[in-house]
Amino acid sequence: MIGLYRRRWAFVGLTAAVIAANLLFRLPIGDEIAQIARPLNGLLGEPGPTVRLTGAFMSGACFRLFKIDYRGWIAVLCAAAMTACLFVPALAGPALMTLGGYVLFWAVFKLSWRPLRTLNAKEDISYGLYLYAWPAATLLVWYWREIPILALGLLTLAASAALGAVSWFVIEKPSLALKSRFGATPAAPSRKLA
Repeated sequence: MIGLYRRRWAFVGLTAAVIAANLLFRLPIGDEIAQIARPLNGLLGEPGPTVRLTGAFMSGACFRLFKIDYRGWIAVLCAAAMTACLFVPALAGPALMTLGGYVLFWAVFKLSWRPLRTLNAKEDISYGLYLYAWPAATLLVWYWREIPILALGLLTLAASAALGAVSWFVIEKPSLALKSRFGATPAAPSRKLA
């Protein structure tokens, strides 16, 4: 609505500012910002997570706006730099959003490993996997407080894959089949101004 996507470099600048704002929440001023913004939490969410997630979204939008030609050697450099940044808590989030974003998009668009290409080729459980991962991990941590991180990751993957498959076969796939029965929704007639 405000045309930021047409001004790509302005959007990059705004994205950099939002990602840099994540650093504020590592400082004592972050606690003060959270206290001041508390009355708006119901509307905007908690400031720290909202800024972090907005920065991640905007970083992904930047990758789309610039239509990057992803290269393997750059992905390796990004992965190495990101790994180093993970040991510096203030840089971990911004590194995952930017450097990790490059690695992720390179893997998605350039890797031709057959299992990756055929994973969701016929049956698509990806949305359910995404949707149920957080509740599955939360329940695991709730009932098993001292769960090792590897066990948490593997059990979360297994549970969310199972729930995603149920969601695909019971809800999503039948719903998509109904779509073809009713045909495309006709477009609203355009009104011409006289």
